Amino acid sequence: MQVIGRVPFAGESGSALTSQRYKPCPNALQPLFADHHRTSLLLGTAVLCCARICKRGNRSVRHCQLRVEGARLLDEKGRCVLLKGLSFSGSSKVPCVPDGRTDLGGSRFYDHRCVSFIGRPCSLDVLDAHLKRISSWGFTLLRLIVTWEAVEHAGPGQYDEEYLQFIRKVCVRAHDFGFVVLIDPHQDCWSRWTGGDGAPGWTLEAVGFEVGPKLHSSGAVFVHQENGDPLPPMSWPLNYDRLGAATMASLFWAGDRLAPGVQPLLQPAGTDVNMSLQDLLQGSFIAAVQRVAATLCDVPSVIGFESINEPHPGWIGQEDINQAVAGPITTGLSPIAQMRQCAANGAWSQGQCIWSRAGVWKQTTGSL
Repeated sequence: MQVIGRVPFAGESGSALTSQRYKPCPNALQPLFADHHRTSLLLGTAVLCCARICKRGNRSVRHCQLRVEGARLLDEKGRCVLLKGLSFSGSSKVPCVPDGRTDLGGSRFYDHRCVSFIGRPCSLDVLDAHLKRISSWGFTLLRLIVTWEAVEHAGPGQYDEEYLQFIRKVCVRAHDFGFVVLIDPHQDCWSRWTGGDGAPGWTLEAVGFEVGPKLHSSGAVFVHQENGDPLPPMSWPLNYDRLGAATMASLFWAGDRLAPGVQPLLQPAGTDVNMSLQDLLQGSFIAAVQRVAATLCDVPSVIGFESINEPHPGWIGQEDINQAVAGPITTGLSPIAQMRQCAANGAWSQGQCIWSRAGVWKQTTGSL
């Protein structure tokens, strides 16, 4: 199949992606979140190429070429194409090794650098059976979940090449069955250690969190692995308003504004430049997605990349940190109350809250 319109990935001439880090707008905090979609544009659509008509019965697979016109996908006759898809799959949010099921706690959960996502969404030996069944249901698109953690769990700039090649094999085989693939860099509540999935554990260490049981016991996060069963219904979304996920999201989007001059506690290996927190988090995430794009850029089934799944502003836009966040996703505790509580109960590896380091409050007195 011929690729008819691929946007170059970072490093190529005319790239739609850029290594230049997005700097938040210099105005009030609220516009910071309103403008965060510009960062998503750095991820862009790395591949705008082919689609196909799915194989049915004994009929041969017929690949048709797609083009982008505004917000629509058009086929070679100018007709609008509506792709039928599903996520493939939720299991890809957790590793195969060690078993990442959230009902399994223990120390291995916190050994976050030594994991493998090879085998997610399924092993290669059963892949054909899944693809055949999904095709028989009439689906034409696979939203393939690929988390940042799966790609870069060992540390900043350390990529799991075996996993990347595994994902490439999945995408190649999907093409053989006539599917198109949309890569989903998925996240919920920032990471597995903050009640969801997505980012590697070392991102929390870079900010100063203690990646261990005290994250949960301090109230900074609520995780199934520590709480056990029964799990309160729909308890996980409240992590968006807990100190762990709220801090990480705030620093990812606007660390240069909210914590200026505060250096991360780790830097990428081999770099002589002291990166800011925002640059480390954004830059590492974007570079990881670029690594996926470079691995898949010539696979004809891959038509593009989503931006971050369900991006959250953290506490950006919160006008008064003495007040609890308003709305359905709230712990009922104000940001400053959470900062004090979590600092007093061991959430930080070196004892000092990142927001105290940034001058938001005085940890010694508890005052703003």
